[in-house]
Amino acid sequence: MTARKSTLRPRRSTNAENLPRSLAAWFAGEPRGADESGVPWLALIFPDHELLPERWLIWKEAHPDARPPAGYEWLDDPSSPMHPPAWLLAEARKCANRGK
Repeated sequence: MTARKSTLRPRRSTNAENLPRSLAAWFAGEPRGADESGVPWLALIFPDHELLPERWLIWKEAHPDARPPAGYEWLDDPSSPMHPPAWLLAEARKCANRGK
């Protein structure tokens, strides 16, 4: 009998080192691998766009002096209507976890 893969792999911790490199660089003010606007593709596509607020909080926790990228100041405002609704966030998490 074979063991499930999830029993063999430890869960990824959620810290700033585990963020996608392009998002971490963008949050740090170094847009690499970005389109002409300076925003990395991961910040524009599903499910990563919906996960931006969570990932920003992870980055902000590790870098308390950080400011959100230009045009994305809503990341620091939890009451902003730009934050995805709970159901969409749940779907984005499911989608992002499928590949792991």
